[in-house]
Amino acid sequence: MNIKKKIYMKIFLIAYQKRCDIWGFNYSGYYKKLRELSNEICLLFDNLSYVKTDLDVDTLLHELKPELDKNDSLLIQEINPNECSINGFLPTSFWNWFKQIKQNKQ
Repeated sequence: MNIKKKIYMKIFLIAYQKRCDIWGFNYSGYYKKLRELSNEICLLFDNLSYVKTDLDVDTLLHELKPELDKNDSLLIQEINPNECSINGFLPTSFWNWFKQIKQNKQ
């Protein structure tokens, strides 16, 4: 008997704050890892992304932390697109992505 387990995708807002003392610290490893961990990603600003993944917040933290400088800050927040208020001046591509995520969660 082949039983398929349903995978629940979650949406996370992930942001980091550069506090690195090292001039020219390379964050390419962070972005590479972020893409590896995400089923979908919407990069809003250099340091702020929305990601869709089946991972949990602890796994995301464990995987992303080594890609940042030890002095940087990292915020990972799970959101429910149907229960959060969001507004701003953002590209149409973000609003289309967010609308699609919201419809898929209903």
